[in-house]
Amino acid sequence: MIVSSPDLPGSFGFESKAGARQNLKIMRKTIDRLFGQPVAALALFIFALVCGWHGFDLALNAVTGGPGPRDLIVTVNQRTTQYFFNYQDLGFIKRGLVGTLLHPFPALTTRLGLASVSGALLILFTVLFWRLFITSTASVAQQGRGVLALLCATMPGFFLRLGWDFGRFDVLDLIAALASFALIERSWWFLASIPAGFAILAHEDFALFALPLMVALARPGVSTQSGGGRAWAWAKLLAVPGAATGAVAVWGRSHWDFAALVHYFAANTAYVAAAPGGQVNLDEVAVLTRTLRDNFALDAQMFVAKRAAFHLPIILVWFWFVWKYASNFYQRNNLRKDLAFGAALAPLLLGIIGFDYYRWVAMAAVNLILVIVLQCRRLAKAGIVPVIGWDLNAKVLVASAIFGPICNTKSFLYPFLLLDRIWPGKIPW
Repeated sequence: MIVSSPDLPGSFGFESKAGARQNLKIMRKTIDRLFGQPVAALALFIFALVCGWHGFDLALNAVTGGPGPRDLIVTVNQRTTQYFFNYQDLGFIKRGLVGTLLHPFPALTTRLGLASVSGALLILFTVLFWRLFITSTASVAQQGRGVLALLCATMPGFFLRLGWDFGRFDVLDLIAALASFALIERSWWFLASIPAGFAILAHEDFALFALPLMVALARPGVSTQSGGGRAWAWAKLLAVPGAATGAVAVWGRSHWDFAALVHYFAANTAYVAAAPGGQVNLDEVAVLTRTLRDNFALDAQMFVAKRAAFHLPIILVWFWFVWKYASNFYQRNNLRKDLAFGAALAPLLLGIIGFDYYRWVAMAAVNLILVIVLQCRRLAKAGIVPVIGWDLNAKVLVASAIFGPICNTKSFLYPFLLLDRIWPGKIPW
């Protein structure tokens, strides 16, 4: 008789493998127990925002001897100019809605005011997403909700990036998307179109970020109606975002030339007081005068300047794990990949005309997470308990939090910032 033992030849480590599997089960149960509770999930999301905002800055500075917490800047970074695009002074322009709404309230266009607005929007989105997340995963509160909450909080493309990219209008896109999704669920087609239209007037990237996903989510409900009713439903759903997209495409460029716009911002005392260094950001101003041809030309230039040939493979490898996790979710729950799954990838198309390549990948990753959450909601309504995986893909995505948030200039900013400070020769990235 041969007795198998981890320490003896002939055991082949079977007991070790069984022990490892048991440890993984314990880990998963612990994660679900810790983060599956509603309050814990909300705290986790907010903590991720704070870590993305300045947590990694503090960690990097602690390692390299940089400035401490007292030297951190509470501003909207390099996105100040977009808050001063407005219809009152400049006429109808793209990305002008937010500045138009803030224009009558000078206190909101100071540095502290803009930071407060940005912070309030981030908290609003976090609460809205948390509410959707908790209600959609009620049936798996102890069997997967904690895993999914941890994934949302730690993956570099979601809450970490939103906190890091403090001040950008992406959070408005997400708020509008959640509002539209909720209204689509109730078959309130025209009401669902209103947040989408507003989002496009705030930033036109919504047309590829969330609008295709809106259409995909609406399709099952619209298709149940008769021929005439179906056409009318689509008309109501797409009327406002279609009109907003058309208006931005036709009239969105400023009728002022670049020099006049620079003079306007330089003479705007509120803007100069709020802008970093009191300087006009020429790149942000140029957004208002670029044509589609200009965007293609700039995109080609920035592909070289941002070392995209180096960073895109890195970010796409990371994204593969997101895509694979979402694919496995569909497979585990016996779902066929639907239009929503494909529509979630639409932000990747923005890389053709916009040079924030890594940001678009992050947006697609967020869309896939939203699709998973919404599918959990649909399955629960059908009386089916969703299966949330804790597979290799999930572990890799959670572990990738150590790289910090995805940014717009590099795939993962902080590892390369650290390398920048210690690399002895010419920096290849």
